[in-house]
Amino acid sequence: MGTSAFDDQYLSRLFDDPSKSGGNQLIVTSRIVGYHVAPLAGPFAHYTIRPMDMEHMKDFV
Repeated sequence: MGTSAFDDQYLSRLFDDPSKSGGNQLIVTSRIVGYHVAPLAGPFAHYTIRPMDMEHMKDFV
């Protein structure tokens, strides 16, 4: 079962919903295994990064 800080009633009062945080932008990373079982809820864009070789990783960083 997937949970996040926003699923906990106490923690959800401590943190704003990322989709309502105004001009803030954030990147959330996750392993693809199991992500579709408990994806991040909200109006977020979801992307999958293709596998990279060492040259592509250096360019990415």
